[in-house]
Amino acid sequence: QAAMKISFGMIVHNGEPFIKYQLESLYPHAHQIIVVEGAVEKFRHASTPDGHSLDKTAEIIKSFPDPEGKITLIQREGFWSEKTEMSNAYMEVCTGDYIWQVDVDEFYKNEDIKKVVEILSGNQNIVRVDFKTINFWKGFRAVMRGASYIYGADEFIRIYRFKPGYRYSTHRPPTVVDEKGKEVRGRILSAGELSGAFGIFMYHYSYVFSNNVKSKSAYY
Repeated sequence: QAAMKISFGMIVHNGEPFIKYQLESLYPHAHQIIVVEGAVEKFRHASTPDGHSLDKTAEIIKSFPDPEGKITLIQREGFWSEKTEMSNAYMEVCTGDYIWQVDVDEFYKNEDIKKVVEILSGNQNIVRVDFKTINFWKGFRAVMRGASYIYGADEFIRIYRFKPGYRYSTHRPPTVVDEKGKEVRGRILSAGELSGAFGIFMYHYSYVFSNNVKSKSAYY
């Protein structure tokens, strides 16, 4: 059984300090890593005048060692209309069997990525994979709990089967449609099944640093 080719798709803006570690963690497992760098209109307050990161995100991606030619960086002059448009920019150059959407502050254990690829390779009817998240709070000693997490706000859609012509109809929640615009449906590997049967989670670093939280709050 050949392992599935996984394309990782990432939209990123002001991705320090995570971007270097994210590329390091994904590289061994990737068929390709497609990074779309830049800002949407709503993020003008934290961008260069031509719509790019204020930090060294782009330089880090460009200088990252890429011996196997897996990394593609997509940028444009000016702002993107919305995150859906940015996501579709990586869909246009995707060549994998699956597209795994990754935010710059979302991490997975090395062995968990391997296990997910193994599961997909052995179950070709799976069209979507969802993850339960563990959200760190102000460091790595505390995690977030509360009402929203009881009602499923800690479950993220992250992986879709990919075929040429597929694209996102929405970024939140991630929804992929086929070349005719119909939602891609089929067997879903649920967040509960993945966490319950395999102990696999996404580790979310979004609330570790206060400046990241302020920036996120300003956007939403």
